[in-house]
Amino acid sequence: MKTKLLSLTTMLLLSVASINAQKVWDMGTNTTLWPLASPNITSGQVVVDGLTEVSGGGTFGATGGKVLTWTEGTEYTSVQEFKGNGSSAGFASNLPTTRYFTFPVTGPTTIKVWFRVNGTGGRKCMISDGANLLGELTDEDANKPLLLSADYKGTGAGNIYIFANSSINYFKIETSVLSLGLDSAKSIELTNIYSNGKQVSLSNVKSATQVDVYSIDGALVKSLKTDVDTSFELSTPGIYIVKATSEEGSKTAKVIVK
Repeated sequence: MKTKLLSLTTMLLLSVASINAQKVWDMGTNTTLWPLASPNITSGQVVVDGLTEVSGGGTFGATGGKVLTWTEGTEYTSVQEFKGNGSSAGFASNLPTTRYFTFPVTGPTTIKVWFRVNGTGGRKCMISDGANLLGELTDEDANKPLLLSADYKGTGAGNIYIFANSSINYFKIETSVLSLGLDSAKSIELTNIYSNGKQVSLSNVKSATQVDVYSIDGALVKSLKTDVDTSFELSTPGIYIVKATSEEGSKTAKVIVK
């Protein structure tokens, strides 16, 4: 009985409609990943816990002490800040080339940025998918804690960019799965996605379906099309995100390959 219950629990976990893709990068309090007074990035880029910080030839990213408290939503208080040190070149086209953050997403995502402007004159934080501006926020009070939230509604994988038209300072970046409402909920009843060992299976396929498999860090590892129930093998053990898209809707599931 214990084995059977464990098996049932595992199947329930594997067949969830979407992976909890919440991720937090907390420059404002995590002094281990972002040490106080860490040196500026003056060329190239660095990756910190999956977050790519790009200088593009411009000075970017020294930390400095700053206590600031947000009361919007869950209260948050910083001890330091990540300095933008200037504008992000390319911001007018929504694809920055200097002084920006970027990270991959595998589907609909809500992005939040905690920041403050570092002066007056319409300095603003912006979030884009590289082509479209998803959200922006500005203020003239340099000591006001600001929280920008924007939604990426793309049905496939993409990249998110966080940047500014002038010097602003960052404290925290957070991502979470974006719920697309009833239409997505209905699609959950259609295709089933699950794994067994190295095999990943799709059942209850109703029509031509595009299947995309991503690694947990957002890299596309396999694509295929099918109009019938199918199985395929992933040789490398790990956690994968499988997305099935058809005329009935889209469904994303986390699977474990052993």
